[in-house]
Amino acid sequence: ADRYRVINEKTFKLLAVFMPGVKLVGNLTTGLVLLYGGYRALHGEMTIGTLAAFLLYLRMFFEPMQEISQFFNTF
Repeated sequence: ADRYRVINEKTFKLLAVFMPGVKLVGNLTTGLVLLYGGYRALHGEMTIGTLAAFLLYLRMFFEPMQEISQFFNTF
């Protein structure tokens, strides 16, 4: 029972870092795309529609990873 408790505590510590870490990377990437894409859109090098498409693709990329991290955190 003691070994189970120790392993369970290690698992919870790992999950406590993993889930926020995945969300942090997704949010930082979105912020960087917004800054860079906004700069390019402001100078006419990119349309707002292209920027919106990039943001949607980012969401499609990071959403499954966030769901997986949340799934592991729940179970």
